[in-house]
Amino acid sequence: MSATQVREGYISLNVNNKNSMYERLTLLPKQHNAVITYTYPLHQQDLAFVSGLPDGEYQPVLQAKDGSTQSLPPFTVKHYPLWQAGGLFILGLAVFVALLVTLFNYQRSED
Repeated sequence: MSATQVREGYISLNVNNKNSMYERLTLLPKQHNAVITYTYPLHQQDLAFVSGLPDGEYQPVLQAKDGSTQSLPPFTVKHYPLWQAGGLFILGLAVFVALLVTLFNYQRSED
């Protein structure tokens, strides 16, 4: 089973929890040296929105009130590189400055 790749840093997981069978969602990092697990409480909801995860592979596991578990398909978080975000910021800044220069150069004078 191939893992879903997440680039934006957030994911919505379909948990189908209409009858409140599951009480929490746990994300288990697949890295060998990972010591942190992420646990989110579930209420009567069908979707769990998860964000703020660092790069890595994660295995979501639903935990029921009776102690049983169900695994969801794994996913991989791989954020966009910082150089790409910086390049887009510089490009946007250049367009903004060009717009300001154009507006000030061609403004109407009130004579």
